[in-house]
Amino acid sequence: MSQKNTCSFKDVPVGQTFFMKRHPDTSDTDSISFTKVDAAGGDSIEWGKSEIHPDQPCWFFK
Repeated sequence: MSQKNTCSFKDVPVGQTFFMKRHPDTSDTDSISFTKVDAAGGDSIEWGKSEIHPDQPCWFFK
């Protein structure tokens, strides 16, 4: 079974698919997935390549 790892963007491994909330005041179910491409950003089908703040709260499954 997968384990949910909650962390900051800076702690997500490069190449890992991760999730973050679309808006700060919504539940985890209103989230978007990205793949971390480098230390500064992620890539999403919906939003394209985006710069992400290192302290942005997010989560991924291991």
